[in-house]
Amino acid sequence: MSSFSAEEILTEKVKYLMEDDVYLDTALKNLIAKVFGIYSTQDSTVGGSFSNNNDAQAVYRDIMSCARFILRAFNSHSLLSYEEWAEANPQDEDNTADARFDDLINYKAAVFLKGKLEGKKYSQSLGRRYLLATGLWKSQLLPVAQLAAAASNVEENIFIYFSTEFGLSLQDSFVDADLVWSSDFQKTLKEKQMKRLQAQSSGVGANMDIARKDDPQIVTHE
Repeated sequence: MSSFSAEEILTEKVKYLMEDDVYLDTALKNLIAKVFGIYSTQDSTVGGSFSNNNDAQAVYRDIMSCARFILRAFNSHSLLSYEEWAEANPQDEDNTADARFDDLINYKAAVFLKGKLEGKKYSQSLGRRYLLATGLWKSQLLPVAQLAAAASNVEENIFIYFSTEFGLSLQDSFVDADLVWSSDFQKTLKEKQMKRLQAQSSGVGANMDIARKDDPQIVTHE
């Protein structure tokens, strides 16, 4: 039995959400650099699927638009009340009681934190932990951004690639999650490239995708 009161647990969860060291603004800038960097390498798995592949300016403009629509959706998002969310998201059969409690308390903390930040740009104060606690990406940000991208004639394959990469970055198992959610994109990218080169030269991971062709070139962004 926990020795902490419900109020103390909630306070700790709010603190945890606030301690994200990378906010959505930065993550999307990183993803812009990553996706355009990959396109710039002319990797056929990326740029080759874009209908405007030969127009770098058009590709970059559409990539920027993808990020802008996600930001706009996030900064204007709403949350269900704690009670509404709990009812709309019943406990999974294979979810333990402890896991269910964590889901509920994390969401309650997110609702509280959003209220505290009312009037501010959420994208400059909230990050990956908040997105995971609320499930906002699939429930709200992705569909809203997708509609905006379609209305603005953003290349469909560019939006699919960009949004898929962002969704994957919310998973710890995604190989480039640390790159997208990095406080220093260039430093993290160089470190990852160096590790892959070292592993390749030492023969480690011969059957793994060590020398990834989709390593982006370094693209400076402000």
